[in-house]
Amino acid sequence: MGPSMINSENGLLRGIIYITLDEKAGPIEFVKAAGKTIAEKVEMPRGYYYQFAGDFENQVKASASLRLIFPLVLLFIFLIIYFGFNSVPQTIIVFIAIPVALSGGVILLYALGYKMSVAVAVGFIALFGVAVDDGIIVTTYINQLKKDRVLQSKEDIWQLITDASVQRVRPLLMTTTTTILALVPILWSTGRGSEILRPMSVPSIGGMTFELVTILIVPLLNSLLLERRLAISLKKSKQDHTTARSARGSK
Repeated sequence: MGPSMINSENGLLRGIIYITLDEKAGPIEFVKAAGKTIAEKVEMPRGYYYQFAGDFENQVKASASLRLIFPLVLLFIFLIIYFGFNSVPQTIIVFIAIPVALSGGVILLYALGYKMSVAVAVGFIALFGVAVDDGIIVTTYINQLKKDRVLQSKEDIWQLITDASVQRVRPLLMTTTTTILALVPILWSTGRGSEILRPMSVPSIGGMTFELVTILIVPLLNSLLLERRLAISLKKSKQDHTTARSARGSK
C-alpha cells in the first residue's frame, strides 16, 4: 500500500513511518540499533535519505537537561542535610544512602529489562530525595541521645549507637516498607498513563529495597566518627596535662 496522501518537505517528497516502542525500549538505543541495521542491510536509492524524529528528539533534549539537573539535585540534597546537622562528616554519612539506592535502582532496571528514559530519570530524582530519610532519622536520634550522655570510652559509644539503632529500626522499616508497597502495584497497572508510571516506579522500588542496608551502615559510620572524635579529645587532654606538668616542673 502507498501513502494515503502525498507529503513534501523542503521541496522533497516525504513518507512517514510511525513506530510505537515498547515501554522497556529506550528511544536512543532503538535509533542507534535501527540506524546500524539500515546501514548494513538497506541500500538507499540515489536521492533518498531517512531521518528519525519524534520521541527520540525529545529524549535527546531531555538528556541534555538532565545532565545539568542531576548534579544540582545532588548538591541541593547535600546542602539541606548539612544545614540540618552542621557537620560535614555526618552529612557524608547520610549522603551515602544515595549511591547505595542508585545501585539498587540500576540493578532492578537491568533485571526487568528497562532502558534509560526521561521517566526513569525522574524516578531516580524522586528516589534521591527519599533515600536519605532513614539516615537522617538515625543520625538525628544519635545526636539527641549524645546530648544526655557523657562519652568517656568506646563502650559508652557502642551503647549509645546500640540504643539509637534499636529504638529507630522499627520506624525505618515502616518508612521503607510502606514506600515500596505503595509503588509495587504500579508495576502491574495497565490503565492510561501506566507506560509512564511503570518506568518511574522501578528505580524507587529497587533503590529503597537496597537502601535498607543503610540501617546498618549509618549507625556503624556514626560510631566510627564518635570513636575518632573521642580519641582526638583524649589525646589533646593528655597533651594539655603533660604541658601543665612540664610548666610546673620548670617553675
